[in-house]
Amino acid sequence: FVVTERPRIRSLGAPTESHGPSPVRMMIQKNKEPVHLDSTIDLGAYMCKDDNGRAARDSLKFDISSVVHHLGYTASSGHYTAHGIRGVENERTAQWVSFDDGVTYVTDQDRLLGSERNQRTAYMALYTLGSKH
Repeated sequence: FVVTERPRIRSLGAPTESHGPSPVRMMIQKNKEPVHLDSTIDLGAYMCKDDNGRAARDSLKFDISSVVHHLGYTASSGHYTAHGIRGVENERTAQWVSFDDGVTYVTDQDRLLGSERNQRTAYMALYTLGSKH
């Protein structure tokens, strides 16, 4: 793909299901492979080049700002949790907060991104353009 304009937010969804071989009877299975989420991604290599072949000078570095996890054995059932950054406008007080139904607690980015369990349950990640939190 080619990026023609800098988006402010980029979402990345992990494939959560695969279909069985039979076209008559569709089997839905949850993809349980770990998904490695980086704290920063750079889409600069995909930026559309100008008429002289030069890439745009604008940065396309995105910082992770939230993650949604799906906990469950199948793609059609389970539980969702969300994790996001609170206090982005002030880098010193920015913190990761986890939301699980009525329970909210503070966590940290290393624990969220480094846990194998979290890598296996990652469903969607949102990245914000150059937020530097």
